[in-house]
Formats: sequence, structure tokens, C-alpha cells
Amino acid sequence: MAVIEFFPPPSPIPSATLHPVVRFNICDCYVRRSDQAERVIGTLLGSVSDGVLEIKNSYAVPHNEPADLVALDVDYHNNMYMCHLKVNPKEVTVGWFSTGFGVSGGSALIHDFYVKELKEAVK
Repeated sequence: MAVIEFFPPPSPIPSATLHPVVRFNICDCYVRRSDQAERVIGTLLGSVSDGVLEIKNSYAVPHNEPADLVALDVDYHNNMYMCHLKVNPKEVTVGWFSTGFGVSGGSALIHDFYVKELKEAVK
């Protein structure tokens, strides 16, 4: 099961498109995860055009989840995002994904991180 979180846009978006490569990438990241990892989390990239959110790409972000804490590799996330912007400058962070079962306390921390990232990008 994968959980996909989207950030609230400034105005309502009536529909969203998830490109197939994103589904395959998330599944691939899950299959390749380490034996100790219960889930994979990552960044969703895309754009909004004519009122349609297009999720075009994604990448996993290394993390550890001891107890109810989450340690994200923020440097890795920032480096991947900067590299992606060089190739696809119109694709920005539009949300995040998580694989696994259910929502944990760590999910709220991850969501807070991505909300802050989005707010910084808008400034």
C-alpha cells in the first residue's frame, strides 16, 4: 500500500494525473529497500497546468525511523532536487509518498518537513 500526500494548492485543482513512471519508480524503490526498512518515503515532482496537477516524477529519500522519530537525509533530498531542477526546471515538489501499511507518528513529521520545503520554495 502506498500513501501519496499532496500539498494544498492556492486554489482548488479539479483533477490530477499520475504518470506511470511514478508508479513504477515507487514500486522499484520499495522492492529495492533494505531488509531493515519497513517503508520507503520520497518526493513527488510535477506541475500544474490548466487546472490539472501532473505528477511526472519521483525519487526516494533515505531515512531512519527509530521509535516515533524520523531522521531524513535532508542533504540527499536537496541535492536530488537541485539536480532534477537542472534537467526539468518546470517540475517542482508537489507532495510526498510513503509505502507500507498505515500511517505512523513519523508520517506527521515527514509531512511537516515537506510543507516547510514547499513554503520555502514559494518565498
